[in-house]
Amino acid sequence: MTALDTRTIARLIDVTPRRLQQLAHGGWIEPAGRGQWPLVPTVQGYLRFLRSRIGAEKPSAAALHDAKAQEIEQRLRRQDRDLVTMAEAAGTITEVGGLFEEAIRRLPRRISKGSRERQRLAAICESEADRLASRNRQTLAALKTGRADDETEEED
Repeated sequence: MTALDTRTIARLIDVTPRRLQQLAHGGWIEPAGRGQWPLVPTVQGYLRFLRSRIGAEKPSAAALHDAKAQEIEQRLRRQDRDLVTMAEAAGTITEVGGLFEEAIRRLPRRISKGSRERQRLAAICESEADRLASRNRQTLAALKTGRADDETEEED
């Protein structure tokens, strides 16, 4: 068995003599005697140490890589407008729903000049605007919770 001195074996595996001692204290390599290191077992021990570090870092490095890739993909989808934020979606539902409600409530004045007919239309339109507002609230709640709205109202 070939044994080398500390300085030579440290240079061979590209570590400092201090690091060689640390590896020995960690149980990765074993000296042949004071200041002497068996060549093959020392190199094999150092390789085992390196493999263990690669194996230990691999899952966390892979997870980090996956997280970064997912973040980049989300940013690209957002730039392409394939992905919107919750606030944007909720804001759009609220804005468009409000415009429809307002338009429905104004219909009786635009359709009829007669007081009695206007009141009848106003009651119908008010009821429909209220139904639309209720449905918008349900849709917003479903959007915020991530659950589909199972209660669907049948159209008249």
